[in-house]
Amino acid sequence: MTRYFDSTKMQTILENFKKLFLILFFFIANLNFSPCQAKDKFDPFNFNLDNPWLSLKAIQTAYPDLIKNISFDSEVNDWFITIRNQNLYWAEGRLLLKKDLKNRQNWAPIISYFYSDEIQNPKHFSEDHIRALKPENLIKNRKKAPPPNYTFFMLLFNGKNRSEIIKQLRRSHFLGYEVWVHQRVVEPLRRVQTKIYQAQKTNKEVKKFLKELSQCWSFNWRVIADSGKLSNHSWGSAIDLLPKNYRNKKIYWFWEAVRDDYWMKIMPYRRWIPPKAIIDAFESEGFIWGGNWTLWDNMHFEYRPEILYIRNFVMYPEFNAFIAKYSEKIYQQKNTEIVQAGKKRPQRLEDIFRIAELLKFTSFFAKNVMPFYGISDKNIFEMNEYEEENIETPQEPKYLEEMID
Repeated sequence: MTRYFDSTKMQTILENFKKLFLILFFFIANLNFSPCQAKDKFDPFNFNLDNPWLSLKAIQTAYPDLIKNISFDSEVNDWFITIRNQNLYWAEGRLLLKKDLKNRQNWAPIISYFYSDEIQNPKHFSEDHIRALKPENLIKNRKKAPPPNYTFFMLLFNGKNRSEIIKQLRRSHFLGYEVWVHQRVVEPLRRVQTKIYQAQKTNKEVKKFLKELSQCWSFNWRVIADSGKLSNHSWGSAIDLLPKNYRNKKIYWFWEAVRDDYWMKIMPYRRWIPPKAIIDAFESEGFIWGGNWTLWDNMHFEYRPEILYIRNFVMYPEFNAFIAKYSEKIYQQKNTEIVQAGKKRPQRLEDIFRIAELLKFTSFFAKNVMPFYGISDKNIFEMNEYEEENIETPQEPKYLEEMID
């Protein structure tokens, strides 16, 4: 049987193929790193986060219930995600509504730093970096720096202000303390608790940590004192764990900067640090730890699975396991050279990583590349139609307590 189709449908198909080739070209042109690079050569301060294919995929993977697709708008020449029926454009990482694109300079990127897997050592700080971290310079610059545009977080957490976010909070118990957290965080936090309680059975440090824990803080709609920007506690997505006694250890950079211009030179061994098993339990469920920041906050954990996705994608071979499986198929001749820490990879291996990344993009950016760009895998002559998400209004939480400012 001969199939006939009209010119309009054919034009639609060609347009979608054009999108596919455009994204492949864009990907190749923007490859500016190789994953799994040696840690001693990796510089988190100079990592380029203006990488939409990676960051938007990280956001989509982190919140799959809300972000169903990633698209390209040829009119504004930019990528966008759709969340709660709103299109947010990449805009060099700012995630803006279309009406805000012309004023993009007013906002900072949503993902503004690379989250390392280790504590930053002051011994590696340059003089310029130390000078920038002195309180008089740092606080002045932080107040002058533009805030992020909060539209993404408002859509993610389904609230534009304190009263709306309170409606999304749920009473929960964590490590023996009552906390109010966003309903999106309840289950991940519960799984963290299960892992911590399991770890204490064999880990003396974890058992000691739980015994010495004195306070657990969560929701608090407020701005960060030295920057004027909203804290992640405002969304109910962050939690602070304070011990009874720091034992003369340091726990929060700001408390030290008040009395010490060279707070940034405080070595990690002089800071209070939760056991590694505690940090691992949080990170395994999408929480990042404030102790790995330059402006360290060692009591602080916040739910940012998209940031962990980027870190894991870049740094961990096991997160890119398919490379080992498929790279030999790319080159018929096997590469027998062994790469040792600190040595530059041979060019052929670099090429393998680049080609493997191209394969990863087309394989994992969506379950199927064709429907991702609007071409149905069931019928190439029919367009994929995305149904608008039906957002249910959460019920009012059953409590009368007024949340503390």
